[in-house]
Amino acid sequence: MRAAKSCLPQEQVSGPIPRWGAMSTFLHRESMERSTPGVTADLERRIWQHREGLMPGFTRKYGVDRLVWYRDYDDIRDAIDDEKRIKKWRRKWKLDLVEAMNPDWNDLYEILNG
Repeated sequence: MRAAKSCLPQEQVSGPIPRWGAMSTFLHRESMERSTPGVTADLERRIWQHREGLMPGFTRKYGVDRLVWYRDYDDIRDAIDDEKRIKKWRRKWKLDLVEAMNPDWNDLYEILNG
């Protein structure tokens, strides 16, 4: 497996949303504690689509539209492999993954796009 670029600690999350390569993401809805991993090559566009309810499926059904974690990759295949692996994880492991980068579960879309 090719190495992923490391996630930034929360205090280092700033600037425009990355628009290159492939991104593995985690979307969340706080009120229902629903989360789902995903993959995209255009983070800004994909999060906007989820926020506008344009993406059918789990995220629209449950209103999952807050970006709480991301990791970027040089190769889309690595992002897809990571998403498949994370989907099989126990809930606690997924929570730990998000909290290592974003302990307050802030909406990173707002931080990165602000």
